[in-house]
Amino acid sequence: MTASLSFRPAFARLHPASWLACWLLVVGALQVLHGGALALACAVLAALCMVWARGRSVRLLRRLMVFWVMLVAFFAWGTPGEVLWIDWPRLSPTFEGLVQAAQHGGRLLATVLCVALLLEFLPPARLVGGVYALARPLAALGFPRERLALRTLLVLQEVERAELREVWKLCLHSVEPAAHDEAAHSVALEQSAPRWLDFALPALLLAVLVLGAGRLA
Repeated sequence: MTASLSFRPAFARLHPASWLACWLLVVGALQVLHGGALALACAVLAALCMVWARGRSVRLLRRLMVFWVMLVAFFAWGTPGEVLWIDWPRLSPTFEGLVQAAQHGGRLLATVLCVALLLEFLPPARLVGGVYALARPLAALGFPRERLALRTLLVLQEVERAELREVWKLCLHSVEPAAHDEAAHSVALEQSAPRWLDFALPALLLAVLVLGAGRLA
């Protein structure tokens, strides 16, 4: 059951552009984590999803079960290393392969949980408004940020209800106005003036991530 708005944390009221900037920083940082740090991140994100985005996260994870099986098989049996079944070396997965599968699977799990939280805290109007605001520098170069915002919304919504191959098609092919005319007319663009905290929080998070990366290096 999804928590009601009255139980939403204070950071859910951040400007959508700040929310997206923090989300991108976290997702990027997850791709370099491994071992215990990755396991801790997955545990924290899973706890947050159980509180605020249980139904959404479960739906997203179910759709990726086949992909996870393929990922484990690819790394466990395709990575050279020490075999686990000594009596059947040709049929055995390797220890190194299972470690690789666990790391990549953990990063995928953490990313999916982040997507669930993003979609839970940013309704369509705020999500489009956040992407639109973040793409403001690109507008000076003639980039159509309106189409980028709508494309992002369509892709994230498609993740929840479509097969994985259909999501990739939506990412790679142009969005036909006729095909998504109803969605385009039903989405409002929410814009608001950012506060000082909306600038400070992404900057603080970036500083923490850079400091943490420096210590791990």
